[in-house]
Amino acid sequence: MKTLNFYVFVTLIAFISCKQNENQTQDKASFEIYETIAQKEVPINLIEEFQQMNMQLNTDTHSPIIAFVPVDSTMQLSQVVNDKVKFLQTAQPVDKDKKYIAIVAVKNQSSLNTSDLKKTKPNQNDIEIYFNLQGAGKWSDLTKSNIGKMIAFSIDNKIYTLTSVNGEIMNGTAIINGLENAELATKVSSSLNANL
Repeated sequence: MKTLNFYVFVTLIAFISCKQNENQTQDKASFEIYETIAQKEVPINLIEEFQQMNMQLNTDTHSPIIAFVPVDSTMQLSQVVNDKVKFLQTAQPVDKDKKYIAIVAVKNQSSLNTSDLKKTKPNQNDIEIYFNLQGAGKWSDLTKSNIGKMIAFSIDNKIYTLTSVNGEIMNGTAIINGLENAELATKVSSSLNANL
């Protein structure tokens, strides 16, 4: 009987260890929200660097979208460096033929990040974001100070949503919308929740 109890105990320990390792290997994602910078406010030397890379520049200088590159491009944005401006690419194509992604100018430091999240929840092709108390305050301040401007939701340094701010949002929630499908929304939401 003691031998049987010992084997049950060992099996139980092995099972718990496997479960812990399984949870530890779940993919985690970084989350950040950035204020954008209009192209006309980006230092001219940085715009010239994009021109030298033969990118298709955006003609709307009021937009934070600087340029467009083919989806299969291997271009490295890290080579265009500045202490106030950072460049991120969109996670999904931005044209109807799905051939181009956009390069977006954002402030070098994010306004909110993973530590500001309480939880996320997939909802069809969208991800509902719920901020903790600290994050809700930052989100309220960010939206209040950026009315009429665009902000960028970034996951793992790729922009998933670029949206205009219409007013201050005080309820501590946000939405990342327009993901390719519900499966991707569920996967990304789970990755974000793995950090919490």
